[in-house]
Amino acid sequence: MPSDYPDKIVLMGYFFQEGQPGSKNDRGQFSQELYDRYDQHIINACAPVVPALNPSPEERAIMAVIATHATGNSTEQAQHAVEAYVIFRGL
Repeated sequence: MPSDYPDKIVLMGYFFQEGQPGSKNDRGQFSQELYDRYDQHIINACAPVVPALNPSPEERAIMAVIATHATGNSTEQAQHAVEAYVIFRGL
């Protein structure tokens, strides 16, 4: 499935990782890699959150960028990112 992450979040994530804005193609590839690596893990980690957290593409993109800086495997990184986001949202 193609990434539905917003360009502005992808740009920030790409810049944080690469130290430059990259081309539209570079950012598109980065977005797809984030999506493929983390999106389903993020959705799964959001499922048990009470009250329900049905994250938007923007929220999932934010969590995916956060996950790139977390420790562990992809599942653990996504879990840490969701936990951080839930704390941020005060849920």
